[in-house]
Order: sequence, then structure tokens, then C-alpha cells
Amino acid sequence: MLQKTLRSVGLHYYTIIPDLVKNEALLLTRKLGKVSLYKLNEKNPLVKKLLEIDKEMVLSELVRRLPKKAAAALTAQHRQRPMRIDGSKPSL
Repeated sequence: MLQKTLRSVGLHYYTIIPDLVKNEALLLTRKLGKVSLYKLNEKNPLVKKLLEIDKEMVLSELVRRLPKKAAAALTAQHRQRPMRIDGSKPSL
């Protein structure tokens, strides 16, 4: 999915990996020869927000494809308070 999204805006994932590492969105886990392995830093506020957006996109697609009763139950079950891009919860 990331590759498809990047390709749609004319980028390649090799070009953004150094920026993601610099911003601590990706963490280097180990090196195997010339290959570097990374994982998402789930404590990073930007990564948290991206994962939340991804979850909402998947949920909305499921709701669109499910029968109405099942879709209503699914959205009610997964409804959460909104989160800011910095990862903090807005005050009510």
C-alpha cells in the first residue's frame, strides 16, 4: 500500500526512508549484509496518526461492503475519540 501511495505522487520508498529514520518514524532493527531492516516506531506521534488513518480507511471500506446491520455494529464498536497529529487527545 505504501509503495502504491508513493508511486501515485511520483516518489519511491528509497527516497523517504532516510527522512523517516531521521524523524524516528522508522527504527533500524538490524543489518544483514547490505540490507537494512526497519520497523515502525509506534510511539512516534506521526506513526500513531498514520495508523489511525489506516484503521479508519479499512473500517470505512468494511462498512461499505457489509450489510447495514453488521456495518452499524462494527462502527459503534470501533468508534474512538479523535486524536491530534501530535498524538494528544483533544479536551472535551
